Amino acid sequence: MKLKEEGRLRTESRYLCCGTEDGLVTANRDFRDFLNENGVDLTYVEGPGKHDWVFWDTYIKKVLDWLPLNRTGAGINSGNVK
Repeated sequence: MKLKEEGRLRTESRYLCCGTEDGLVTANRDFRDFLNENGVDLTYVEGPGKHDWVFWDTYIKKVLDWLPLNRTGAGINSGNVK
């Protein structure tokens, strides 16, 4: 299914991360592949960890670094959302 071709997919950039020991890692990889197949601008990151606050505390910092919040004129819009 190609949602972008059908006009049913929004084009905002996305950041997706998952721990390699997370029980959802396979589903996240499948979702990553689906988004890539549909031409979504995606940053996908895996790292050591599971579905818990230890992983999230580390990776929320990476998400914030990904957002260009220091860009002049970005306001509340990071620039990754179109």
